[in-house]
Amino acid sequence: MRSQQDSCWLQLRRRNHVHTVSSTPLLAERLEGNRGYPSLFCCIGSKGKDAALRWLATSKPARRTFGDVHLHVDRQAGDVTTERPLLYADIVVEEDSLDVPVSNSIGDHLKHDVDTYCLAPVSAYAGVLGILTDVVCVFLPDSAALDMVAKVVASWSPNQHEDSLPLPRLVVIVKTSPGQNQDKIRSQLLDAMRRKTAAKMLEARFSAVGVYALPVGVDISAEYQYGRLRDHMKSESDIVRRHRIANSLLFNSRHFATLAESAYASYVNGQPFDIVRATRARNPVPRKMQHSMERFIRRFANEEAALATFVLPHVASAMMLDAFPPGMHSLSLPSPVVYARTRADLPEFAPEQVYRSLYKTVFVGALAALGMPKKYEAILRSIIARRPRRTWTDAGRVEGQHKFMRAYARRWRNIYSDRDCLVCLCRTPEYALACGHAVCAVDARRFGEKTGPDSFVINACPLCFRSVGTLQYRVKPKTKGINVLSIDGGGVRGIIPLQILQLLEKRLSSFLPNFPVQNHFDLIVGTSSGGLIALGAVMKDFSVSCCMNMLRNMSASVFRPRLPLPGWLQGRALRLLTIYLFGSLYPSESIDTFLRNALGDKKLLDHCAATARGAKVAVTASGVPRGGYLLSNYNGAGSNEHRGTCQHIRATGPPDRASVYDAARATTAAPGVFWPHSVPRVGKLQDGAICGENCPKRTALCESRSLWPGARRGVTLSTGRTDARPTSPVSPITAQAPKRAGRPSGVFDTLRGYVSSLFHAVDSFMDGEAAYDRCTLEDRPALMDGKKDFRCNLRLEGPVPALDDLDAVEDLRSQTSAAFQGGEQIDAVTRVLLSTLFYFELTARPMKNRSSTTCVGRIVCNLDPGTDLHHLIMSLAGGGAEFFVQGVVVPLQRKSVNYRNTRFQQSIQLNVRDLDAEFPIALRVSGLGCAWGPAAVDALLFRADGPADEKPVQYD
Repeated sequence: MRSQQDSCWLQLRRRNHVHTVSSTPLLAERLEGNRGYPSLFCCIGSKGKDAALRWLATSKPARRTFGDVHLHVDRQAGDVTTERPLLYADIVVEEDSLDVPVSNSIGDHLKHDVDTYCLAPVSAYAGVLGILTDVVCVFLPDSAALDMVAKVVASWSPNQHEDSLPLPRLVVIVKTSPGQNQDKIRSQLLDAMRRKTAAKMLEARFSAVGVYALPVGVDISAEYQYGRLRDHMKSESDIVRRHRIANSLLFNSRHFATLAESAYASYVNGQPFDIVRATRARNPVPRKMQHSMERFIRRFANEEAALATFVLPHVASAMMLDAFPPGMHSLSLPSPVVYARTRADLPEFAPEQVYRSLYKTVFVGALAALGMPKKYEAILRSIIARRPRRTWTDAGRVEGQHKFMRAYARRWRNIYSDRDCLVCLCRTPEYALACGHAVCAVDARRFGEKTGPDSFVINACPLCFRSVGTLQYRVKPKTKGINVLSIDGGGVRGIIPLQILQLLEKRLSSFLPNFPVQNHFDLIVGTSSGGLIALGAVMKDFSVSCCMNMLRNMSASVFRPRLPLPGWLQGRALRLLTIYLFGSLYPSESIDTFLRNALGDKKLLDHCAATARGAKVAVTASGVPRGGYLLSNYNGAGSNEHRGTCQHIRATGPPDRASVYDAARATTAAPGVFWPHSVPRVGKLQDGAICGENCPKRTALCESRSLWPGARRGVTLSTGRTDARPTSPVSPITAQAPKRAGRPSGVFDTLRGYVSSLFHAVDSFMDGEAAYDRCTLEDRPALMDGKKDFRCNLRLEGPVPALDDLDAVEDLRSQTSAAFQGGEQIDAVTRVLLSTLFYFELTARPMKNRSSTTCVGRIVCNLDPGTDLHHLIMSLAGGGAEFFVQGVVVPLQRKSVNYRNTRFQQSIQLNVRDLDAEFPIALRVSGLGCAWGPAAVDALLFRADGPADEKPVQYD
């Protein structure tokens, strides 16, 4: 925090004929805690200006340097509680510049040239401060120094992209002696200014020009002299403020400070300042919106009537839907100033202005890609301009879109897309409805019915309005960490991660006896048998025991020889002959039948137990001959910035959607063991291990960052197996008699060598430990936070069982149980998973003190009211569980509350150094120790860089 006497705000320096500008956070600090709407006056001059500011302002600059801007707060209207803080920007110029003669005209736009060095501060700071300034005050030493006014007018060039912001008013302040005719002086000065300054220049830079005669004399007190000057400056500012209010562009202190930062950044980058773009700097228009519009318009490119009455009106509605949710055009929170977001604080912009700044380039680009004439851009612009003002509000825009889609419900029944959400035209659809349409999570929430803080239901399709039943959905709370589970593949070796999960579930059952272990994770990614486990546990809501039975039954059903030869011929001869005759060791029909019966034909995007609780699941697959793919229940939604190397498989519409069976069949198609699986519009897919994803942890982390950008990481658990020795011995699937010395002879020996190499390669792909090691080295947060990143793998001694070795299943299960039963690793995962059930959220605005920030909030449990929550809280409290907040013990409250009907929340207060600093919150559970969950207040606040559907923080 700066002292009140440190008033330097902006600095301009020149070295080797190059100007550099720097800034300090003084404005945000001076406005800290204020909830009013400031007025800014830019003051230019020398001695007269200094004398005025000494009386008007609270701070006195200790040192003055050419090129500086000093910020002063009015002594009468600068308190934190002031509804209208008055700010003075003192621009320091050289006194000699006042005497520099004005040259002749150099062009049509500038009638006067200026000394670029002497008045460089005026030119530079006009670009930074022009959008915020109400009045520019030029203090003349006498009425003859009009050259200074001309130079100021020529130098003042706001760095402004839009003309919606009001221009400042120019007030020339000149001293007058008693007895002088002030009206005559004003008239003479104005006439002289008009002669010396181009009229177009004045109109382009200032909304009005006036002269104020400052009375001087021995009988005139400073209080009278400068008190009247303040009143005149305020009256001039009132005119500008009325314009701002009329256009909903009167900025509160928080927006004021942030706008100054944005304007400064635009100026130093050499870009015109666009206030609309500034409000969306961290949350820009989705990149895919142009392609979505292009694909939507292409459907009707040859239907002129449909374009005018249906397509373009829907595009306009989609733009407004993206542009005007609550807080969409609020500025990002400046540190360290923090305020609550209230609807009255949000600046509003006319739809035409928003369209020009954000969407015109997008729409024109879509037209150009389609080769369509620009007349459609004019039609769209007129549609937006005709929209009633009430449709700009949150309720109005949703209601307007709802009415529009209802009016064309029959037409929507023939339009489907899985690549683009047809409601908003800017996101990837994630939820498929019974009618065949698919919508993104944002629109599902917009048009659904809220049933809880993070849950909602959909009863009808928002496009065609056909009933879809009662579909329950849930989204991750904003401030909760992300829990990720990665499951390795390996055929029958899939029993290892299942046994680990069963032991973990058993350990957690002391606190949550009927809570499946998979419900602790927000995202589960698996490969091969791991993918099958993920699909069964998440999509079908199978318990771990059911998944074990499914794996045993599938292994027994599908790992049967094609040719029932005598026992002495089975093994090498049978395998080689089978591969030679059929191309795969086992028939695809058996695994096809089993997976269809076990998983059904439900589509991945259809509503299921996973979507009801907000869980995401994905499985990896490899293309034939190359390429990595993902099949998921969220259709690859999210940001593409953090995507890994695997490509999401998306359909074009309902007929092409991959089913749960397709995903399971593709990820388990080990080469040489089963034939690859064909997926519509993609081609043949096989086991995901082939593309190096047998340990899909890296893919899982990339997907989590794409789905929840900026969210805090919770637990990352990876399960699988590793070998005791660097090179695995030959497994039963590749066992063969010793080769004869010398080169292989004949077709049989050649085929034998090929098959042996093939299965050695498959077996090496199935070892996910190398992939895990690579991911861990690349994943810097995991190296820094090992307490929340776990690898539970069984270290096998001796030969590695083959992926089709049925006799090894129970032995692997026993080894896993012996290795992890009652071990520290299971306890460590348990306590961290329990801690991630709780998260912190703010309940009041953080209050900045002299050396810290006080935050009031609550610890909330992610479980909904019910038996599980009640049993959890009673078990934790009964065992003496405690929260540690910044090292201070906060006992878990065991109130006489029935948590079957009430959410758990415990109020806390803490002090942080600043909003970016992390603070530790720990949960200590008897018998398990502490689990830490660091957080930062800055991450808990609503940020403008969040998704477009984010709602403002609502404080109690």
